[in-house]
Amino acid sequence: MTDAAHERARIAAARTVRRDRAGRPTRADAAYLVYVGILVAAIAGVPVIRTIVLALATPAAVAAFTRPEAAMIVSVLGALLWLGALALGRVRGPITPPPFTADVFGRSDISPRRAWARTLTRVTVSTLVLSGAIAVLAVSGLLANGIAVERCIAFVAGSVLFALPAVALWLAGQVFDRRGAGVLAAGLTAQLVAVLAGVPLLPASALGTLWSGTGGALPLIVLGTLAVAAVALLPVLLSRLRPDVLEAHAGRWEAMSVLAATGDLAGAADRTRPLPTFGRRLRITMNRPLTLAVLQRDAIGGVRTPLRLAVALVTLGLTGAAWAWLSAVESGPRWAAAIGIGIVAFLALGALMDGSREAADAAGRPALHGHPPWRMLLLHLSWPTLCAVLVPAAVALGAGGEIAGAVAVFGVVLVAVRAYDTTKGPLPIELMMPVPTPAGDASAIGMWLWQSDALLWTSALAFGTSVALGSGPWTLVWAAPILGVLAALTVERLKRSAA
Repeated sequence: MTDAAHERARIAAARTVRRDRAGRPTRADAAYLVYVGILVAAIAGVPVIRTIVLALATPAAVAAFTRPEAAMIVSVLGALLWLGALALGRVRGPITPPPFTADVFGRSDISPRRAWARTLTRVTVSTLVLSGAIAVLAVSGLLANGIAVERCIAFVAGSVLFALPAVALWLAGQVFDRRGAGVLAAGLTAQLVAVLAGVPLLPASALGTLWSGTGGALPLIVLGTLAVAAVALLPVLLSRLRPDVLEAHAGRWEAMSVLAATGDLAGAADRTRPLPTFGRRLRITMNRPLTLAVLQRDAIGGVRTPLRLAVALVTLGLTGAAWAWLSAVESGPRWAAAIGIGIVAFLALGALMDGSREAADAAGRPALHGHPPWRMLLLHLSWPTLCAVLVPAAVALGAGGEIAGAVAVFGVVLVAVRAYDTTKGPLPIELMMPVPTPAGDASAIGMWLWQSDALLWTSALAFGTSVALGSGPWTLVWAAPILGVLAALTVERLKRSAA
C-alpha cells in the first residue's frame, strides 16, 4: 500500500470511529434535517425569493440597474468581496473543524493536504453554488424583462468564476502570517482604490464590466485564468496550514457557536476581535484634559489593529458614497437600499466602539477617574462619532452630493444606537422561558426582538435619512428627539447594570 493510500485509509478509519460515537447524529437524523430544510425553503424561502424577483423586475428597479453607476457599484462590491474573504480568513478560515478533530489530524503525520481536502472541496462547492444563486437572483429582474439575456448569463458565469479566487483568498488569510496577509491586503486595497477612482482595472472590475456588458469576452477570460490558478493554488495553501492556527480557529469558532446558541451574540462577536499587532510603543499622554486623553487612547487602540481599522473606515467611506448615489436615484426601492446602507454602516462602526464597550462593562464597578459610567461612556463616544461623521460626509461631499449634512447627522444618531447596544448586557433569563401559544412556543420571538433591537433602530433611522436627503437643516428636526430617546434608554440601561 502506498503512503497516499495508507493516509486515506487512516483518515477513513478515524472518521468511522467519530461517526460511530454515542450521541452522534444518525442517518435518520440527517434525513430529517434535509426534510425540514426543504420544507422551510418551500414554505418561507420561495415566497421571499418571489417577492424579491418581483421587486427587481419593476421598471424602476430595471432602470436603476441599467444606470452607468451600477457597473461601478458591482465592481466595488467585487473588490470588497475579495478583501473581505482575506480578512475573514484571519478570523475564521474555511478549514475550521471541531477542536478534537483539529487536534487529531493537525498534530498527526498525515499531510494537511489529504486530511482537509474533503472539507475544502465541500466549502468550495458551497461557495460556488451560493455565488451562482446570488448572481441569478441579482439578474432576475433583467431576465424577466428580456433585457440582454446573453449579458446576464455571462455575469452569472463570471460570478461563479469570481468565487474561486475568493475561496483561495479565504484560505490564504488562514495560512499566511501577519506580514504576508498584510502585503496581500495592500494589493487588494490598491485594486479597490483604483475601482473607486473609476479606473477599469481588471480583475477587480471584471464583475462590473460583465454587468454593463461593455468588455466583451475579456473579463471572462481573465476570471477563467484566475479561477484555474486558484484551483491549482488551493492544494499548495492547504499543505502549509499550521496546526496551531487550525486549533486556534477551531477553538474560537466552537466558543462563538456556544455563545450564539445561548443568545449572547455580543460575546460571540467579541471572539472575532483580533489581537493588537502594531503600535505597542505608542504612548498615551494623560497630563491633558480627560476628553482629549480618552480620544487619544481610543484612536491609538484602533491603530493597534490596523487592518480592522482600515476595513471599518473604508466601509464607512463607501456608505457615504452609497448615500450620494441614493440621493441621485429618484425611483425604485430606495428604502431597501437605505436600510442596507444603514446596516453596513452599523456593522462597520462596531470596530470603533471598543472604548464604549469597556465603559459600559465598567458599570457597577468603582468609577474610573471618579466619573460615573454614563460620563465615561459619553467621553468614549468622541472617537466613533468623529469617524462616523467626518468619513462618510467627506466622501459624500466629494461625490458631488449636497447631502453631507444629512449623512453627518445619520452618523451621530448611529453612534447613539451603537452606544445603546453596548449597554445591553447578557440575555435576560426571562426571555428564555417557554411561552406556550396555540401555534407553539413563542419564546424565540422575544429573544429575536431583544437581539435585533439595534438593527431595527438602524433600519428605521436609515429609512428616515433616505426621506430627509437634501432637506438641509430640517434633517436635525427628526434627529434631535430620537437622540434624546436613545440617550434616556442608554442611561436607564447603565443604571440597571450598576444596580
